[in-house]
Amino acid sequence: KFELDDEIYEHLAHRLAIACFDDQEENRAQAKLIWSAGGFMTSESLCLLELNDLVHPAEHVRLAAAEALADALKAKHMKIFPSVLEQILDAYDKHNVLPEPKKDQFGRVSASETIFDDWESRAGLAHGLKHLAPILPKDQVISVFKFFVQRSLNDRSQAVRGLMLEAAVACLDHHGKTNINELLPLFETFLQDTPKEAKYDALRENVVILMGTLAKHLDKDDAKVAPIIGKLVQALQTP
Repeated sequence: KFELDDEIYEHLAHRLAIACFDDQEENRAQAKLIWSAGGFMTSESLCLLELNDLVHPAEHVRLAAAEALADALKAKHMKIFPSVLEQILDAYDKHNVLPEPKKDQFGRVSASETIFDDWESRAGLAHGLKHLAPILPKDQVISVFKFFVQRSLNDRSQAVRGLMLEAAVACLDHHGKTNINELLPLFETFLQDTPKEAKYDALRENVVILMGTLAKHLDKDDAKVAPIIGKLVQALQTP
């Protein structure tokens, strides 16, 4: 037994919490053993550290952080879920901004100038949303899907689009049936109002997939099934 000051304790608890969800099973087992033997506990401040790790430069840390954050919130800290979710959505916007290209003294952009797109951070946030799906509070479901439809499902990165779609499908798997009356109009309005331009094709495709996923929660005799099938058939006309 030994005493740790608060700063060292929090740092150690943070690293252990991430290691408890390492992609190597042996590392997970050792970290969980130390966590238990040391009497470590989750806290709101620890949740925020795990939240920050969703945009960590290393992929294995981002993946572990997504699991650790969801586990900690579910265990003891659901009261801060709305704040955590808001920070994730805000972080997406922050990491979705392309930096201004450097220009020479004449205001010209060099042909060799490479603009850095921080897509890995947005991918980490998508992993976070996917793991939070099972514990997403009912009053947060619609705002999350507005985020998916209006912002992230048309991300410039194909990898991020795919991960955001996985997160959206996970949310539908857990909450689609109880929110179908709110979600279906959201998807229908998007498909009806979005311009038929090529830049929206990927987004339109993803929303069609979500609509089909939502339909799985309906009884085959439900009156909503026919309109959904009609929308899906209509969407087949999109190249």
